Amino acid sequence: PDAQDNKLTHLSLAGLAAGRYLSTLEGFSGYNPYHPESSSQGLLECIYELQEMSCSMSGLAAASLVSSCGSQAIFGCLSMIKKYHQRKKQSRNTLLLCDDFLQVTVAAEQTNLQIKNVSINQLEQNLNSTVAAIVVSIPDIKNDDFLPETVCEKIKQLDVIVYMEGTGQYFYPLQSMPQNMAIDLLSLDLGYLCESGSGAYAVLSNEKLKSFLPAPRVQLVDHKFSLQTHQQNPFSIGALNTGIGDIEQLLRCYTQLRLKGAGGLQQLALKAIVAALYVIKKLTDKGLGSACSTIGNTGACRITVVNPVASISSLLQHLADFKSSGLQIGNLNIDGGIVNDELPVEIILGRLHYLSKTQLDSIIEILVENL
Repeated sequence: PDAQDNKLTHLSLAGLAAGRYLSTLEGFSGYNPYHPESSSQGLLECIYELQEMSCSMSGLAAASLVSSCGSQAIFGCLSMIKKYHQRKKQSRNTLLLCDDFLQVTVAAEQTNLQIKNVSINQLEQNLNSTVAAIVVSIPDIKNDDFLPETVCEKIKQLDVIVYMEGTGQYFYPLQSMPQNMAIDLLSLDLGYLCESGSGAYAVLSNEKLKSFLPAPRVQLVDHKFSLQTHQQNPFSIGALNTGIGDIEQLLRCYTQLRLKGAGGLQQLALKAIVAALYVIKKLTDKGLGSACSTIGNTGACRITVVNPVASISSLLQHLADFKSSGLQIGNLNIDGGIVNDELPVEIILGRLHYLSKTQLDSIIEILVENL
């Protein structure tokens, strides 16, 4: 309903403002891990609650929020995979990639893991005692089951880690988590999820991998919040940076989750994906299906434009009218306003969930006139 959607939109704006305000308060703005814990209880409590809310949202057991970029979170996940098998004295050095994960491929080179690209349908025949983990993306909204039961059982028997790469994607727990398969490890772009900007990433794990999470993590002991360092937990892969994450971004995510809850975020994420699918369905009905696609589960559309420069400029100008309503517009293959004639222009429309059906229909009309 529009009333509920408007409420969530207003909560998004309130969360951004509240997060920015919190980050300017004395004790928050100048915090570093060497401050006395006795004078940092408020901030540590916020981070602890954000850890707990991230776990509740994902269904996993523990979270580390020290990653300030996606590549750090991915490197942390691969390092955890490597250390887990080393501690178990298992010689595992192969990663089975079930999607196009460029950042995972780059990070694998730093952790001496070998990459093998396979499809979901090829998993069973490639599972053996050399496989350390399989890397999967958040499933499509239309999928109920992710893998056949025989594959799930083989993964369990071989002690292969299932790592879901979710950075840069919306995450809706009830629909995205495979019903017939346990996830061991998840990297998640909290800033993207909470629509608070980049700079806050979560590494989440089940109980099996909990002790290997990056340090420091905030812990609650005897009613006091403190940082669990690498020295206190020698199984941890250690620190990914010199701090405890981007404080301002963590506080923005914290306020968003406190205001909306996991259910509110789930509702926004679902609406974003449904809106993207709606736009593409309408364009397909107009014979323009080849010109557009969804981008993973981000709730965004990628529109291919092959018209002359003047038409592209006009299209962008018309779409810009919807920015005030929340629409995000990105363009590829355009350098300083000049189109690369060798490549079609691709326009990415994001945050479609902020628009009403009437506004979506207006955008569709603009696209039909210009494609």
